[in-house]
Amino acid sequence: MSQESTVNASIAAVYATALYDAALAAGAVDDVLSDIASMVELAHNKPEWNEFLRSPAITSEQKLSVIERTIGEYLNALTLSTLRAMARRNRLDLFRQFVHEMEILHRQRRGRLLVDALTPMPLTPDQIQGIERALSAKYNAQVALNVISAPNLIGGIQLKIGDTFVDGSVRQKLFDMTRRIRHSVLTDVAVDSQRMVLA
Repeated sequence: MSQESTVNASIAAVYATALYDAALAAGAVDDVLSDIASMVELAHNKPEWNEFLRSPAITSEQKLSVIERTIGEYLNALTLSTLRAMARRNRLDLFRQFVHEMEILHRQRRGRLLVDALTPMPLTPDQIQGIERALSAKYNAQVALNVISAPNLIGGIQLKIGDTFVDGSVRQKLFDMTRRIRHSVLTDVAVDSQRMVLA
């Protein structure tokens, strides 16, 4: 996962958390989740909707105006308020990440934790169950693993758990090894230099 994707997911998580907490306090979680589900269905049935939200050629004000005119009256006030806040910050292009973070939050609050697992090769059912059991024990929650194909990884696995990113790929291990070797060499050179000065 690129740094930009990680940052975008974190930003989307902020909006999702704010909306979910507000809906929880107002007793409107079901209504808000229904709003989200309806917009997801709209995006699925109308791919141009996603393109519309992501388009840099359309201003946030124009996007919000269309949202308010077309579906605003069907949305809970909290949902619409969140979309307005995203529009003011030019974040409507993060709608898909926002929805994903809402789903994660809902599973967490219901005792389920959705974990994205990026792997270079498909996982077997036994591997998936093993990872889910290990993570369930670690996080004290029922974990559901969402396996995502990432052919660019050199072996290993990367996990995204809410805002937390765990890199267990071979590339990261090689990087860590190289960093440790470099540090060790520099330390040895410094020690040898000190010995020469003292001698």
